[in-house]
Amino acid sequence: ISTAAGLIYSYIEKPIYKGSFQIVTSEKKGSPAFNNENLLLNLSLNQDSSNKTQKFILQSPSVLKPVFNFAKTNYIKRGEKKENLSYKGWLKDTLKIDFERGTDVLNIEFKDSNKTLIIKVLNLISEKYQNYSSNLKKKDFIKRETYLAKQRNELYLKSKKSLKEFNNFSIN
Repeated sequence: ISTAAGLIYSYIEKPIYKGSFQIVTSEKKGSPAFNNENLLLNLSLNQDSSNKTQKFILQSPSVLKPVFNFAKTNYIKRGEKKENLSYKGWLKDTLKIDFERGTDVLNIEFKDSNKTLIIKVLNLISEKYQNYSSNLKKKDFIKRETYLAKQRNELYLKSKKSLKEFNNFSIN
C-alpha cells in the first residue's frame, strides 16, 4: 500500500528544480603597492567588505525586490495563488544565499518547478547585484576623487605658504 501511495504521489507531485550561480565578492590584491591605480583603489574612505555585509546587501529589498515582483507576477500568471506572498517568505522558501565555507564566494540558489523561470530569476538577480555593486563603486570613486582634490588644494596652499616664508627668510 505504501509503495502504491508513493508511486501515485510521485506522479502527482510536480518536480522542483534548483538553479544556482556564484559571485566572488572580493578582488585580488596581489599587485605591487606602488602602482598608482592600486594606491587609489586601496585608499578606502568608508569601505566594508565583510561577508555578512555582502550577504545582507544581496538579500536586502533594495536589490531583490524587483526580482521578487517579477517572480510573483510569474507565479500568478501560472495560476498559483501567491497574491499574499511576502518578500521574506519568498526569500526563505525559494532562495538560498550563503557563502562557501572559508571563501569570499557567494552561492545563490533558486528553487521552482519551472526551469525557464529559474534561469530568468537567476539572471535578474545577477544583473541587479552587478548594478548595485557598480553604483557603489561609482559612489566610492567620487568620494575618493573629492577627497584627493581637497587634499591637493590644501597641500598646494601649504606649499605656497612655505615657499613665501622661505623667500622672506632668504631675503632677510
